[in-house]
Amino acid sequence: MTGQNNQHINVFIVEDEIAVRRSLIGKIPWGYLGMNLMGQAQNAEEAYEAIQLERPDIILLDMRMPGMGGMAFLEILKRQFPAIEVIVLSGYSDFEYVKQALRCGATDYLLKPIIKEELEKALIQAMDNIKADRQKKQERMQQNLLLNQSIPYFKRNLLNTLVRGVYMDCSELLKKLALLHVKLPYPHYVLAMINIIDFEQIKRHYRSDVSLVFFALENVMTESTGYAQRFIGFKSELRENEYICLLGFEEKENIRHQVQEIFRNTILNIEKYNKWHIHISVSQVFSEITEVHQIYNQLSYVWHEQQDGKASRLLFYEDLQPEAADAESSLWSSEAALEWDELMAKRDWKGLIRAIHHLFLQLKSRYNDDLRMYKKAAARIYRMMEEKVQRMPLRSHGQAAPDHPSFNEWVSKYTNIDDLKYGLIALLNDADSPKNKNGQTKKLIEQAKEYIDHYFYEDLSLDFMAQKFYMNRTYFSELFKQETGCSFKKYLIQVRIDKAKELLAGQKMKAVNVALLVGFKDPVYFSTVFKKSTGLSFKEYADQI
Repeated sequence: MTGQNNQHINVFIVEDEIAVRRSLIGKIPWGYLGMNLMGQAQNAEEAYEAIQLERPDIILLDMRMPGMGGMAFLEILKRQFPAIEVIVLSGYSDFEYVKQALRCGATDYLLKPIIKEELEKALIQAMDNIKADRQKKQERMQQNLLLNQSIPYFKRNLLNTLVRGVYMDCSELLKKLALLHVKLPYPHYVLAMINIIDFEQIKRHYRSDVSLVFFALENVMTESTGYAQRFIGFKSELRENEYICLLGFEEKENIRHQVQEIFRNTILNIEKYNKWHIHISVSQVFSEITEVHQIYNQLSYVWHEQQDGKASRLLFYEDLQPEAADAESSLWSSEAALEWDELMAKRDWKGLIRAIHHLFLQLKSRYNDDLRMYKKAAARIYRMMEEKVQRMPLRSHGQAAPDHPSFNEWVSKYTNIDDLKYGLIALLNDADSPKNKNGQTKKLIEQAKEYIDHYFYEDLSLDFMAQKFYMNRTYFSELFKQETGCSFKKYLIQVRIDKAKELLAGQKMKAVNVALLVGFKDPVYFSTVFKKSTGLSFKEYADQI
């Protein structure tokens, strides 16, 4: 019945009477049952020494032996070797004695003289217990592999949500991060953007497996930070070659010195072991985690500053030239940035063109013909287009469109101010051209699906999605169903249920926590749709896997 099993179960006999040991050995067809008789001992002390060297799966244990005795040995086995299945052999039929043996971890209790059929049945039961335990361990290993894939994915998405400044409750986002064991308990923070130079060439070296590139970078960062402070690093969704790092500090004093040491070590290790070059931009110190989006936007201004050249560089936001800092505060005040955001959200192309003309007039009055300052302004506008104008062929989830250059490549074509200004206007005209408008229906729905697949945990609604993709609510709903074959709500629920299954396969979690992580605010509603989708209740599904 189990002879086909290649992995034998090892059995050890502990019995002081040699005649009984021989009888036990002769009663059982060991090989046929898939078992191997690995050894025998005449007392508990001898057995203890033997199993220290090679551990059996099952022990047949006599209760009445000279020396330590079976009951004392059984207690040792339960404490030190709980995985071993123990079948007690005894001449005592007293119920209290049987109870004590079972309480001490015995799998079964057989009375002497031992009947062959009862012994074989007990051995098969013990073997089934062992196989079930091994199966569970194997499943846990497989689940941990999935956990290593799905949990980092959730973490990365949520951390990028902080960076992107999605309009969601920050306390809710931090709660979700805490469920994934990401805690941000520090009074002071620094944000760093690490951009890998010659990224396309490095990708080819790694055979386009981008995850390996950032895995290597994270290992270097972990080594460089040491144990003085904690850092959280993650792949950016806004630039393909970017890694974002958040460092926490208990004390505000001496942060710059610590950060310099960390990132100088990072650069040295990257150049020594990986043969890469990197640009690192470091923010000012801030105290609220909710400031990450604003800090990242400010740091993006520095990002353009350091893009010239192939050598590794470390640049601090506070080291900007006074005129550059002045330009940032006056030209890009919060009111001005909000105005640009609104113009882009409305797709007010004429308004944006007027804003570009006005900005260049301001730059002219302040900096005359300093092309460097105009390029800084162009970098900011280009970044806004990347982040805000979904239809433009700039980037999608950090991936550069194959026919569209990076900002560095794009701006290098312009050697005078007028050409630069009209280059920006040309980008807007391209976004608003009939050619770009035609045939966008399918592409927009694909983008909407991709957004749902990627940001399912956000507070998504039909109104939100329609507004995000600049459509009438009813038209978006009809278009989505026409292109996908199902309604927006049904598609969103199915994505969230699939992600919930991934989390369950990865680790044991409460329904309320899984619901929160995948975007359901109401755990009762989550349980209802989960059962409708899977045919099982949340608990039944969790128990099954």
